[in-house]
Amino acid sequence: MIFRRARWRVVLSDAVLVALPVLLVLRGQGWGFGWLLALSGLFVWGINLLTLHFPHEVEITPGELVVRAYGRTRRYALRDVRPVVRRFVVKDRALVRLRDAEGRSRGAHWFVSDVGDVDTMLEELQRSSG
Repeated sequence: MIFRRARWRVVLSDAVLVALPVLLVLRGQGWGFGWLLALSGLFVWGINLLTLHFPHEVEITPGELVVRAYGRTRRYALRDVRPVVRRFVVKDRALVRLRDAEGRSRGAHWFVSDVGDVDTMLEELQRSSG
């Protein structure tokens, strides 16, 4: 089963993270807090790009979890990893950490409602991982 984030949401969130802080600095209002905001926005965008913590697409098939973002793909064989799910008071997200047999981290990804129904994604992951 494939869960996708709407393309306009991806573009909009990335544009805000990068453009708004830069515009504040260019307007001349940013030598103090604006620079910090600009660097923070670019840092968050860079972390998202490197780690794929907030995937744009989640594909769950029997035995495999695939996450995609920014043209990159990470594949996990569910026989090799164990998903550890952390739910929050806010029901639109869950943190899924993937651990190997020794308990070492193999990845962590946020399942958010922008991508698909969080409960459905978690149920499908549970069913696929056996």
